[in-house]
Amino acid sequence: MQIANPFLGVTLPRPVSPRVNRQAVAPQFAAKANQPPPVPPNLEWLEVGARGSYSASTIGLANTRRYHGLYVANGKVPTHRKVLISRFDESIVLSDGSTTSLTNQVFDKQDANRLKVSPPLLGKFSPYPIPTWFFNLPEGKGCMQKQLVFHKDQSILVIGYTLSPEATEPVELKIKPFVNDRDIHTLNTREWNWEATPNNKGVTLRSSEGSLVFFQWRSSRTDEPYMNFQRDANWYRNYFYQREADRGLDSLEHNYTPGELTIRLRPGETINLTVSDSSLTEGGHDINLLANERAHRLKELMEKSGLPQTMENKLLVRAADQFMVYHGFEKHPMLLAGYHWFNQRSRDAITALPGVALSLGRLKESEQVLGTITKHLKNGMLPSRVPEPITFFPELTETTPEYEAIDISLWWMNTMNAYRKTLEEARLDLNSYKASCIFLKSQYDGMRQVFRHHLYGLHSGEALLRENPALVGIVDPQQGTLPVGETDETGQGRYRIGMAPDGLIHTDSPHLTWMDVQAQDGPNGPFQPVTPRNGKPVEINALWYNGLKSMAEVARFLQSAQRQHNPGNLTGDGIMEQERRLAYDIGQMESLAALVKGSMQKYWDEERQSLRDLLDSSYPEAETQMRPNQILAVGLSHRPFSPEQERAIVKTVYDKLWTPFGLRSLAADDPAYKGFYPISGPRERDLAYHQGTVWSWMAGPFLEAFLNVNGHTSAARKQVVKMMKPMMDHLQGHVAEHRDSGAVVGSISEIFDGNAPHYSKGGVAQAWSVGEILRQQINLARSEASEIPRRTL
Repeated sequence: MQIANPFLGVTLPRPVSPRVNRQAVAPQFAAKANQPPPVPPNLEWLEVGARGSYSASTIGLANTRRYHGLYVANGKVPTHRKVLISRFDESIVLSDGSTTSLTNQVFDKQDANRLKVSPPLLGKFSPYPIPTWFFNLPEGKGCMQKQLVFHKDQSILVIGYTLSPEATEPVELKIKPFVNDRDIHTLNTREWNWEATPNNKGVTLRSSEGSLVFFQWRSSRTDEPYMNFQRDANWYRNYFYQREADRGLDSLEHNYTPGELTIRLRPGETINLTVSDSSLTEGGHDINLLANERAHRLKELMEKSGLPQTMENKLLVRAADQFMVYHGFEKHPMLLAGYHWFNQRSRDAITALPGVALSLGRLKESEQVLGTITKHLKNGMLPSRVPEPITFFPELTETTPEYEAIDISLWWMNTMNAYRKTLEEARLDLNSYKASCIFLKSQYDGMRQVFRHHLYGLHSGEALLRENPALVGIVDPQQGTLPVGETDETGQGRYRIGMAPDGLIHTDSPHLTWMDVQAQDGPNGPFQPVTPRNGKPVEINALWYNGLKSMAEVARFLQSAQRQHNPGNLTGDGIMEQERRLAYDIGQMESLAALVKGSMQKYWDEERQSLRDLLDSSYPEAETQMRPNQILAVGLSHRPFSPEQERAIVKTVYDKLWTPFGLRSLAADDPAYKGFYPISGPRERDLAYHQGTVWSWMAGPFLEAFLNVNGHTSAARKQVVKMMKPMMDHLQGHVAEHRDSGAVVGSISEIFDGNAPHYSKGGVAQAWSVGEILRQQINLARSEASEIPRRTL
């Protein structure tokens, strides 16, 4: 087969990209002399605390989502968050008595277009290293800076206000807190009692709904400035949330204010406001100290990444760090799938981990995240959701893991091979190295269970050999079936998952891949899969092939580690037994991988020069749909197709599915294609989720595949940088359309419309999207180096 390489030496046409605002080199949206400030007030920002609490809103400080809040507390665990402080209404009073608001806000029936207009004094905003606003006082009288940051290991938010030393006069700052007491997924339209207990340096609020909010303030000067809290309790009704209205959901809410804090701020002075849902120690916290600690932490992560010190790289590293949060009463971290409404999901966590954690050298935290998920391994299947480990609040714990995904266990093999590579490169002391090898061995034993249950999930060893004699030496003729995941009343696997005699993985269920949305058929009807994919999904078997080869590589590493360091302190018999078993595993997996490689040719579609999405499905019309899943067969470490086939696959996927922000989930010429992800109606959104919507995480496998078919040459790397440029513009808040559709500066959205201008939709910060782009950036940087640097962890 003669297929010309469509990429080497060729500059690819760039797909139509949305308008980009290039007024700022870095995302510091500053005003130019004699011009109105180009600060995009409706662009969102996000600040996350180590314990899972967060602060989020728009740059114009008007909340537009139910998920926005100045102080969103993690509650018992990070996935049971509550909005306790919705926002601050802030204004400045000058010596002439004039008052100017620093914030935007919209109530019901007011003009929502004011959300697109910057507050009059806002001159500059920067998200790095912490969210920072600069307000220019009239007539050149100076500048006031506002910053906010969470304490490094507590759910304490500190907001700092600093009047510049060159200010010509003091200012009076008025702050009216709007508080609430609700779950992040709901809106409040009720009213209840609040009790306010002020003291000399703060006030404590107690909600009759059960929550406590503590405020505390302190000055940077030794002599006390003028501060006064004036009780003026009121409910403010029908605050309007634009993004909720866009989504066709309830969009009005009541918020309560206990009164107003007045501060007289002098030139060069900083006032710190500390907020928490638990009692505060006397003295409060210093915004400058916490900001320096955050900057130092991000600097360390940047150094571990090996990335050039560009703003886009700094923002990527900061974004990656925001997904790793700690349980309120646990020492182990969890990796959240995204913000604002996503919890920990096993697929997202395991897929994102190589990018957001391992690429930054975070071995121990990766071990803890993986350990939390993999301890729920059941019959060779990892759960799609795990119970939340709430030590002191068992009534909140989800008691039963959910086993609803076929691919997570196979992604696990890929992630553990990435872990193995990171461990090889890391400079660890011998004890730490041995401990990590022991962890890897325990994970390998779990993956071995995945291998065995998938191998015999549908057929006994005798039946497999009868159907395919090429499996001699691979399967055990005495082995009966081993169900995968949950079982039914007959003891068979609930979803009939397992290896067919040709070596490929098959499932009867149509909703177990990552394209798993089910929509309800009518108000009281059953839920039906929107994108049914039973049979042999192409990415499942690409992952299966890659997993077999990856497990063989992990086994070889464990062999070497055992010979050199004996990490488990085994005796002579134990050493011999482990060596024998690992050697057998390597031979078995390599032999089966060779068989799978041959069977993968069944996916090849010569006419379309691409891969079928499914084989042996009960939905034959879905088998030839052009979907992005095939790119994993070229974008993973181990690939089963010929170089000519790989180049054809990449070219076809580029032509049919590539956009500036990732891959479409379905080709635009398919009759089922939906080019716009609806902004209203849950059912309408479900019907479009995987039917054309662009997924940004798929950019990672595609770019990796592009480099693979071009030999990772300098020219190919430059082309990848060009293809990633729109995503970097999105990251830095420079894409005008994304400000109007909902995006956060400093992270990457979950999904985008399939049609231009590709409005950003879904979650504003997604772990596997950030992870895949960060992983590509690090790989590109390392490829440019003459040798791979070794990182000290």
